[in-house]
Amino acid sequence: LGHLYLFLDALTQASASRREVRSQSQKGFYIQEALTYIAQNYQRDITVEKIAEACNLNRTYFGRMFKKTIGHTPQEYLTRFRMARAIDLMRSTDYPISRIAQMVGYPNPLHFTKVFKKEFGISPRAWRNADPQVQMYDYTMMPTNMRGYFSAAQLDAAELVRRSASEVRITLRQQEIACESQNIVAE
Repeated sequence: LGHLYLFLDALTQASASRREVRSQSQKGFYIQEALTYIAQNYQRDITVEKIAEACNLNRTYFGRMFKKTIGHTPQEYLTRFRMARAIDLMRSTDYPISRIAQMVGYPNPLHFTKVFKKEFGISPRAWRNADPQVQMYDYTMMPTNMRGYFSAAQLDAAELVRRSASEVRITLRQQEIACESQNIVAE
């Protein structure tokens, strides 16, 4: 009789762990579906509700699951995806900002400008006219799942520029400190 209880206990535990694995793989499936939907439809007027609907999930459940898995809300992810695509278009084309806004899912260019400025602290027009150092979007800071959209060369270049800019700032600060100390000694 004792062996029967041990067997039933082991069977119950195995079943519970199998349900957990199945649950995780289902979540992964839904997240992948959402990411694919965003990548294929970001240029359209999509909402979190539409993304959840495409995955056949309740919006609230979908939002919680997405945030827990990706680390960002679906809206944050969609916005960052669109902004990354907009930067790519501003770099590679001469299209007007209004056209780029429409191409990345913002029919209203003023709304696009507002979102862009909130994300980067500079307007799209100012960004386009800025020094290339300012234009280097830090791809290393984006969610890991978004990095697949960019080539390895873009990611490597972003990392090199980020490191170079940091090293330049450190060197400049060291020079400032050296000059300050020389001025103190001279006085």
